[in-house]
Amino acid sequence: MDLAAEWHALLEAEEQTPAACLGFAAALRAQKLTFGDRVHCPFLRPFLLTGSDEQRIRAAAETIAAAGERVVQAAMASPPLLHELGMTDPEIALAAIDPGYGTASTSSRLDAFLLPDSLHFAEYNAESPAGLGYTQRLGDLFDVLPVMQRFRERHAVRYYRPMDGMLAALLASYADWGGVASPPTIASWTGARCRPGRSSRSSPRPSPGPGFPPSSAIHATWFSTAARSRLAGAGSISCTAGFSSTTS
Repeated sequence: MDLAAEWHALLEAEEQTPAACLGFAAALRAQKLTFGDRVHCPFLRPFLLTGSDEQRIRAAAETIAAAGERVVQAAMASPPLLHELGMTDPEIALAAIDPGYGTASTSSRLDAFLLPDSLHFAEYNAESPAGLGYTQRLGDLFDVLPVMQRFRERHAVRYYRPMDGMLAALLASYADWGGVASPPTIASWTGARCRPGRSSRSSPRPSPGPGFPPSSAIHATWFSTAARSRLAGAGSISCTAGFSSTTS
């Protein structure tokens, strides 16, 4: 099943024009789907997964995430293991501070390359969960494109909506810590490049100009990304503008 080839075949001529590309880029900027001045989707289609691909990514991501939690527990109980992991003394002192909740990482991400017969993980990121929000908002834009409507005539399609699960996971860790405020205060670094809409340059961002259609056609994503939520100890898949498809 070559979902990408099917998508390409469904594109109409006007959906492959520079005006259509610029129009969709403008829609991305309007939704603050940028990193610095760069839009998140410079490609020609969303990332399309089959059901079997999703299952193997999920199984691998959940296994690695669970193993990571076990490594943390073992290392905290055996200081020599911390040195074996390459941690410095200041890092060990920082890790010894009890965060007040049991999960080592409430929000983390496994970056991976999805190949036809294998899955190659590149790195583990224990950082802020901005990518999950970008994923869902990109899915919102792709889902209303005319070409997606034509694609749905052939396949049962859904895209990932991880934001509610991520929020629930963060609130669960907050409650474990002893927090009672509703809603709690959320800290944000105003100078961070990943902050929505922030430009990495001091000069004004150029406008695509008037006359371009709104989100009208194409574009796509990065390689597959697996993100782990602490909810029920399970992993959740988060592919940038990722859609799972089964033949209808």
